[in-house]
Amino acid sequence: YKGGTFYIGAEDGNFKLIGFDSYSADKERNYFYNLVNTYVNPNLDIKSTLIPYTVNDKDLFILKITIGESIIKPVALQYKSGATFYMRRDGFTNNATIDEIKNMVLSCSSIQFDMIDSNKIYDKSKFTKLFQFYKEKTSSTLTDKILASIGFFNVDHRLKNGACLFLDDCSSSKTQLFCSIFSGINKGSERTITLQKYKGNLIDLIGYAKEFVESRMNRSFIKLPDRRIDIEAFPHRALFEGIINAIAHRDYYLDGTQIQIDMFQDRLEITSPGSFYLSNFNGTVYDLSKLISKRRNELICNILVRCKV
Repeated sequence: YKGGTFYIGAEDGNFKLIGFDSYSADKERNYFYNLVNTYVNPNLDIKSTLIPYTVNDKDLFILKITIGESIIKPVALQYKSGATFYMRRDGFTNNATIDEIKNMVLSCSSIQFDMIDSNKIYDKSKFTKLFQFYKEKTSSTLTDKILASIGFFNVDHRLKNGACLFLDDCSSSKTQLFCSIFSGINKGSERTITLQKYKGNLIDLIGYAKEFVESRMNRSFIKLPDRRIDIEAFPHRALFEGIINAIAHRDYYLDGTQIQIDMFQDRLEITSPGSFYLSNFNGTVYDLSKLISKRRNELICNILVRCKV
């Protein structure tokens, strides 16, 4: 709940030190980090140190693991059938009660998903697509100084969650894009002609979405005496802005969701997961003048603004 410290390398019950040699200690530490990254959500602030001691002139180590208080609560163990929440009480670990889970949620600070620290370290060579995109849109070079100024990484060069979605090799389920073409004017009773799924970094996602629509939309033309004017069903600028808005303002906390692009005979629909941000509207009619102008994803929006899109 508030973070804490524990040790790896001692027997349960009698606290007898087992210890590891230096090679085994590093191996055990890597194994621990892999387990946490695989089964614990959200990411934790973990620091580990090796505590040395000597037995019969042999150097051994135990692992000290210190975990900071999580900004987002509750923290779940995701294993097999689903997510489970635990509490540590009086030296024992048990399932958290409903009231304890509610209290954790209520005590959680409201923080945007993209501004949370990840466990990944900034490496410029892993963002070639972002740097190229910036160059194409601004005719200038994206620098580390610019990225630092918008909070792309922290003082320890750990990337923010939003920055990780721009990694060249990003394959997060949070970047899923489903594109469909329907034969008629609705989903329920019409045949699906095409269904394609994409997943990758946010720069690639913009390209996938544009290419899908532009290569399949209807076109016509107006014939003039000396030339013709081509007319496209969806203007490039309007399409591009719709895609950018969907990526910039979707709710990245919502797992198991995706940006949806649906093409019908008479229209194009772009759906981005999430409700109005910081609003209490529950109906189907909205007074837009009463909605707070607030970015849901500060870092992602800042990057796209810097790229002039």
